[in-house]
Amino acid sequence: MESANIFIYSLCLYLPWIVSCQELTLRQFPESVTRPVGKTAKFLCEVDGLSIINQGLHWYLQDSNHNIKWLLFYKPTQIEIPGEYKNRMSLGINGDKLCTLSITNIQATDDGIYFCAAWHKDVSLKIFGTGTKLSVINCKKVKEPDTPKILSPSVEDIEKKGKGVYLCLLENFFPDVIKVEWYKEGNNNKLASQQDDIKLDNKTQLYSTRSWITVLKSDLGKKFTCKFKHEGVTASEHWKEVSIVKKRNQPIDKVETSEKTVIENKTCDNNATGVVYLNQRSYRAASLAYTLLLVKSAMYSLMLLLFMVSSRHWLGVSKRMNVE
Repeated sequence: MESANIFIYSLCLYLPWIVSCQELTLRQFPESVTRPVGKTAKFLCEVDGLSIINQGLHWYLQDSNHNIKWLLFYKPTQIEIPGEYKNRMSLGINGDKLCTLSITNIQATDDGIYFCAAWHKDVSLKIFGTGTKLSVINCKKVKEPDTPKILSPSVEDIEKKGKGVYLCLLENFFPDVIKVEWYKEGNNNKLASQQDDIKLDNKTQLYSTRSWITVLKSDLGKKFTCKFKHEGVTASEHWKEVSIVKKRNQPIDKVETSEKTVIENKTCDNNATGVVYLNQRSYRAASLAYTLLLVKSAMYSLMLLLFMVSSRHWLGVSKRMNVE
């Protein structure tokens, strides 16, 4: 599905004389939802360039085995839902551009990524939304990460190289949806950081990931904080964090671990409403699309340069032959 979206996006950028694909875009939110078995999940789809009321909309599920299943088709005069979902699925329409898919009595088989889609008649393509990941969990299996750790080079290494990497380890959690942010003391803005894919340990069936930042020599003595929130136990305002301060002439790093809770709202409670988290799949797809576009642009530039050099070379040869 991601590859198809990348291809369509690339096609739209490089063939603008055919059609402007900006005429039809579908955005979905939240990016991720975690629900216990038996609860209700809701997925929102916002459409630009098309009236849902007039044109209609499809919904699909990509399960954990990457199989695609059609779920629903809506038009003002009809709504089609497969028999297995008829008693559990409904679609709410909010104006011409926004709709909400609701699924009640969630089952383990409902786990996967949900996509809304609409038909782009100008190019005869079905355009898909960004997707919402649904994780169906057993509340008894939910586990918060172990005490987080920050790994860092020595002060001497940072001073010698002018910079160093701080690595935040988050290990042994379930389910596999977690958000990580870095902050520097005295600055409320989130720092630029990188994060590994979330990896599964086949023995424990628990997940782990790493996030890191680059710290400059001039930042020695300042506190850096790795904050994270894990979907599956608490709501969006439940944060945990670990901080580190590296100072010159200090033999041991000062490491602080703390938990900040603004709202206590268990996912497994009856009133759980879900959280928006970074979807690694969508992020990787967008990054890949951007990389492909850059590579393609570089190839075109190289081909044009070679053509110009070759043309000038043969033009010179032709002139010399005429002189002779």
